[in-house]
Amino acid sequence: MVAASHTPPLRPITAAVLLVMALFLCASWLTARSYTDLHALVSRELELRYLSGRLLYLHQQMAESVRLAAETGSPDWQERYRAVAPQFADLERRVVAIAPGATVLDSPTWIASAELAVTEAQAFTLVRRGERRQAVALLSAPEYRQREAAYVKGLEVMAADMMSQAQSQLAIERKGVFAAALLELALLAALAGAWVWIARIVRGYLQAVQSAERALADSNRELERRVAARTEQLTRLNAQLRDEMTQRSLMEAELRQAQKLEAVGRLAAGVAHEINTPIQFVSDSCHFLRDAGGEVLAVLGREGAALAALEDGRMNAAQALQEIHAARGAAELDFLAENMPQATVRALEGLDRVTQIVRSMKELSHPGNREWIATDLNRSIENTLTLARNEYKYVADVQTDLAALPPVACLPGELNQVVLNLVVNAAHAIAEANQGHERRGTIRIRTALEGGDVRIDVEDDGCGIPEAIRDKIFEPFFTTKEIGRGTGQGLALVRTVIVDHHRGTIEVTSQPGQGTTVTIRIPLDAQGAAGLPQVA
Repeated sequence: MVAASHTPPLRPITAAVLLVMALFLCASWLTARSYTDLHALVSRELELRYLSGRLLYLHQQMAESVRLAAETGSPDWQERYRAVAPQFADLERRVVAIAPGATVLDSPTWIASAELAVTEAQAFTLVRRGERRQAVALLSAPEYRQREAAYVKGLEVMAADMMSQAQSQLAIERKGVFAAALLELALLAALAGAWVWIARIVRGYLQAVQSAERALADSNRELERRVAARTEQLTRLNAQLRDEMTQRSLMEAELRQAQKLEAVGRLAAGVAHEINTPIQFVSDSCHFLRDAGGEVLAVLGREGAALAALEDGRMNAAQALQEIHAARGAAELDFLAENMPQATVRALEGLDRVTQIVRSMKELSHPGNREWIATDLNRSIENTLTLARNEYKYVADVQTDLAALPPVACLPGELNQVVLNLVVNAAHAIAEANQGHERRGTIRIRTALEGGDVRIDVEDDGCGIPEAIRDKIFEPFFTTKEIGRGTGQGLALVRTVIVDHHRGTIEVTSQPGQGTTVTIRIPLDAQGAAGLPQVA
């Protein structure tokens, strides 16, 4: 990118504009303020004229009311006086509020007004007493007339003074408005000149910018060419990275299957032994049934020959019956009748046991495609215990407490591997703790439904896990077993399956010498927790 060779003097331009605008705003404010003051003065002048006339009018009404009350004695005129008096007092307060001088209340006019009010109050008192002549005399006295004339004249003088002061102030305000207008015009002229100066600077700057834009366009074209070349290179690298990720995914799948087959291989001898025992039951029962069937057939043959001889007359009934009893006694037919059904039952039980072992082996070792399936976890645990029986049957007893669980959307093959690893580890821990003793341990497996999670506990009373290494047991290749017995991948696989694949949690509680409890929690909808589409 090529920078412009000239940049506009932003600071001087900004300062000039702000200064001119500030002065213009000040002038506008002064003009507005002068206009407002002028309007207020005119309004006050008009209001003073109105109030002066109104005061005289109300005073005449009050004076007329008190005279008529004294002459007629009617209480209506006193009520009229009382109705007008508050209006008169309110007008006086308004005159005091807008008067330009601060000593209006001390003027002779206001003193005369107060004295008139006292005299009028005395006249009303005399009228209420029935002394109307005295009231008329009081209102006709020269002193009352003089105070009344002084009050009227004072109002006129005060109004004239107020008007004169208002006119003087109005003239001053008019001059201020004119001066503010002249100042505003001068500032407008200065603002116009400033804008002309700014326009010249901006025009020069724009010419420099146009030159810089042409150079920038050339630079952008070169940059686009380089970006296109780089994009092509990144596209090739991304394709290689996708191929590598695909190969890595295949390798991870093969590694998981290899770990699963490794576990199956580790259990192969025990599984073969587990299959051999029921097969022996089946074999022994089949041999017994074969021999017993031959003997039964021989008895039936002898019975048939005796019956044929009886029909031909070569034997009588007693001889035929004796022959049949002899054949039955020689074959021990009662013994065969009692044991043949039992042999059949033993053979069927042995075949069911073999079928269960083969089914469990198939579910554990099937490569699968990591499909999320609604699974019966309790059945998966039972199948796993069937395969791992040879690992624990010589050292521990297994106790299960499997609660009723709804189907769980999960990866069943991986969860089977998790349970298998935990059971085998528990059996090894018990064997290590009881080495040299004949005591058998206990492995307890519990399932429960807690809110939206399924909980699986695998507890043993083995040697326990020291606190110093408890945080390392889920690390890949970490193992406390001797060489050839452990690879350090079992618990690492457990953590990957539970935490990474199913968004669950693992808790390990252990006391050295007392045992270990591994608690697994996975969401009922582990597939949804992992952010994957729902199981159909």
